[in-house]
Amino acid sequence: SPKLVADASDVEQQLKIYQPNYPSQVIHNGIDCELFNEGSKADALRQLGLEEYIDHKKTIYIGCSGRLTEVKGHKYLIDALELLSDNCVLLLAGEGEYRSQIEKYIEKKRLTKKVILLGTIDNMVQFYQSLDVFCLPSINEGLPLSPLEAQACGIPVILTDVGGCREACCPESGLMVPTKDVSALAGAIIKTLKQLAEETLTSPRSFVIAERNFSHMFDQYRTLYQQ
Repeated sequence: SPKLVADASDVEQQLKIYQPNYPSQVIHNGIDCELFNEGSKADALRQLGLEEYIDHKKTIYIGCSGRLTEVKGHKYLIDALELLSDNCVLLLAGEGEYRSQIEKYIEKKRLTKKVILLGTIDNMVQFYQSLDVFCLPSINEGLPLSPLEAQACGIPVILTDVGGCREACCPESGLMVPTKDVSALAGAIIKTLKQLAEETLTSPRSFVIAERNFSHMFDQYRTLYQQ
């Protein structure tokens, strides 16, 4: 009989509700940890065409990647930016139907110099390497790959506690916040930046290699097919 596979525990719970007659298991999404690796922040900024920021070593780069849709919650991250120090810059990678609304919202907030819409990025490794912190303020998610990619590049993440996000977050360096909670999001960013400045934050790369590596996912699927 068919066996159902979910990419996160939350998804498996939904499968059990809607398809109770079939066995199911969780096989977490994995990423290529050789491709997504740690690198030079200055080099990455240069490759992204952000040379003007390289000399300003006190500038903090907060990043988010994903389709520009309402469900990704970009608005809450832009709102959180207002609660952060003046040296924080938000880099948004991705395109989507929500772009014009985001542009208008940024203008309304007078944050045009602090939010950079990068559009579609060909080399996402460089995007992650340019960051200090990666945030995904989604209202809905399955098991997102972007925070895993960021963490494989050594970048700590802050995620909303929806779907399988908790399973994509390094328990030692990452933080979870409630969805649509601007103050909690800003507080988590401030806490993470403080730990980075004090050098008390362990790199999340080891978590991804051990728990969410593509090769581990491949082995689990191979075992499944052999049963």
